[in-house]
Amino acid sequence: MVEQSLHKATLKTRKHTFQLMMEEECFDKLHDNIIIMKGAKPNETEIQTAKKLAKTDEYYLVFPNDGQIKEIRSLTRNVSNKRNDIYLIDKKTFKAIAVDIKTCGNPSIETIISHLSEGVNQAPNLILDITGKVSKLKLIKGLRGGWSKRLKFLYLNYHGHWHLLDKAKVFDNNQLNKLL
Repeated sequence: MVEQSLHKATLKTRKHTFQLMMEEECFDKLHDNIIIMKGAKPNETEIQTAKKLAKTDEYYLVFPNDGQIKEIRSLTRNVSNKRNDIYLIDKKTFKAIAVDIKTCGNPSIETIISHLSEGVNQAPNLILDITGKVSKLKLIKGLRGGWSKRLKFLYLNYHGHWHLLDKAKVFDNNQLNKLL
């Protein structure tokens, strides 16, 4: 499940590695696509957001425990103390993506900016679940205001629909208006 190693391996190797992890590691399955490794402690909000993303059926969502995070850091020579919430395992490519989960219940422009800024300090990829009401204009201002060079992509749940955003989409009015 090591992020860097799995990206460089062949599809067959990545799939085999994932299958071995599922056979050898202890975990709980909340849903066919949600895997909570033994010792992991996701909070209720993270689980609720994971359940929503799991419905897309594009990823396995794996909540790692602290030991697995340390092992991954060691193998990838990551000396950071940052801890992402989850790994998304793409069902087609079996590539692992480190992601942090943020939920906005009262999404002002400032709150969205803050969530993106805090989240990117944990992982270069984010899930932002907008559970409250926010206008499209305020959402766009928040996304643009909070986007940083370190943010690779954002999975955004807005009005019950998931959108995969990168910098190009967030700063292109035509693309963003079509998506949202």
